[in-house]
Parts: sequence; C-alpha cells; structure tokens
Amino acid sequence: MSKTEHQPNSGTGLNSYSMPIYGAPLSYARAFAKLFEDAAEMPAQSPVVTTAVDPERFKASAVGGQSRLHIATVQGDNCYLLALSLQLGHSQFVWLADPVDPEFWSVIDEAKKAGRLGFAFLSPAEPWFQACGVPQSRSTFEQYRNQIGRGSDAFVRSALSMMKSGNAVHAVISVLPDVEIAYRRTCLLLTGGVTSAIASIPGAIVDRTAPLTV
Repeated sequence: MSKTEHQPNSGTGLNSYSMPIYGAPLSYARAFAKLFEDAAEMPAQSPVVTTAVDPERFKASAVGGQSRLHIATVQGDNCYLLALSLQLGHSQFVWLADPVDPEFWSVIDEAKKAGRLGFAFLSPAEPWFQACGVPQSRSTFEQYRNQIGRGSDAFVRSALSMMKSGNAVHAVISVLPDVEIAYRRTCLLLTGGVTSAIASIPGAIVDRTAPLTV
C-alpha cells in the first residue's frame, strides 16, 4: 500500500459548496444475491461498496478487463484520506474514505471475515458486480485504526476541496501497469458520519448519479 511521506497542509477548509457531491452509499451482499453468483456466495451481511456508472462507458471500458483493488493513503488539506481504488480494465473507480470513521473499519473487518469485498456498479440499464480480496492487517493504511472517533468534518472538507480542484483524480494513479484510464468515477464513501458532516456544509448536496465526464 502506498503512503505519502509529507505532512498534511494547513488550510481553512470549505465554508460552502456549490458543486454536486458525488457520493456512494454502502449496501450488502444480500441485495445482489439473486442477480450475481459472486454475491450469493458471500455472507448476506457482507458489505458492498456501490457507485453509479454510465452504462455505455462502463461496458466499453470495464467489462471483461483485468481487475485490481488498491487502498492508498492520500494527503488532504488538514488530514489524510483513504482512497479505495478499483481498476477494471480501462476504468478506474475511486471511493474516498475517512480513515478515522469507525463505520469504514467495520466494512474492512467484515470484508476480511468474508474474504472478499463486494463492489456494485449501478445504472438504470443494468447493474454489475465485482468481488475482490482485501488487503491484510499489515497494510499501511491500517495505522489509522488508533485514531477512530475523531469525527468526519475535516475529512469531508478536505475531500470536497480535492474533488473541486481536481487533485483527487491526480492523487490516485493507475494500478494496472501500462493500462490507460478511459473512464473514471471518483466519489465519497457515504457512511453515516460522512453524510452527517456533509449536511453541516451550507449548499452541499449529494448526487448519487453518474457524471458523464472522466
């Protein structure tokens, strides 16, 4: 797992936010068990990370390609963020997660028990499902477990600032060597704490639909 070596910058954060916040809620394997064999083989309560996708671009760039999951530590304005980066062929999906959020660690722990973490890609046309193995306890990002409970305000403000500036895209590189990214989706992982923190920012509106641009 990769980790930035320098310290977070100081910053004032956001007092308001005028752009859509692309967010992705959590679900469970049972919700997809009737549709996908991989989901049916997982425990019913196993967490599934979701995201909305543009179906035509997803089929053109992701279906049938190689896959790899990587969890990286990313430097934000006032804190560190975790980036769950799943590459499927020429598509890359990044979920920014709060490393001090206990709900996030519950997701990781449940996925380790199941041996896999599920990912669901949703569109009005049809859904897709991918199950991936999860990094083990020796991974670098695990160091943030001892900071659980500090609240998600700093994370949300830092993540939104990065998404607005475009830095969130540049912070996460392709995890499949020599595979060019043709379709990218970056969003916030919507736990209860993150959703509450978003609600405290004037003008912030969560959009769960898929943007049509890379």
